[in-house]
Amino acid sequence: QILMERMLMHKVILRMQRLHVSQCFETWLSNVDYLKQVRRKLHRCLMRMAHASLVHCFEAWVGFVSEQRALAHGRAMANRIADVRRQDTLYVSLMAWVDRSHAWRTKRYRMRRAVTHINRLYMHQSFGKWLGYVQQILMERMLMHKVILRMQRLHV
Repeated sequence: QILMERMLMHKVILRMQRLHVSQCFETWLSNVDYLKQVRRKLHRCLMRMAHASLVHCFEAWVGFVSEQRALAHGRAMANRIADVRRQDTLYVSLMAWVDRSHAWRTKRYRMRRAVTHINRLYMHQSFGKWLGYVQQILMERMLMHKVILRMQRLHV
């Protein structure tokens, strides 16, 4: 019967190769064979332990494994709690950074506006002084021109 199963499996494998799916099936078959071997070995070990009156040893091993699983579960829970705390701390830190960066942006914006305002004031004052200077020169030129015209009239 094993031979018949193998022949049937061989036909299935050939068909699946034609369908380009054989690798998955071969992996599955390999896993099935491996699991059969593991089951056989486990069964043999259990039978030996039962016949050799080593059931007590097996129960102790099961207790140890369950204890290790419980410890692992406890560590996992502690790690989850620590992760939540780390995430909370990270969130608080990031929000503080966002607040500070916003404050710095606001300060930089206000500083830029203040500097621009001061520059405009200086420019306004400078142009105002220049305008006053130019007007004074124009007035002096006009006066000098009037004086020159009067002097010409007197000498004519």
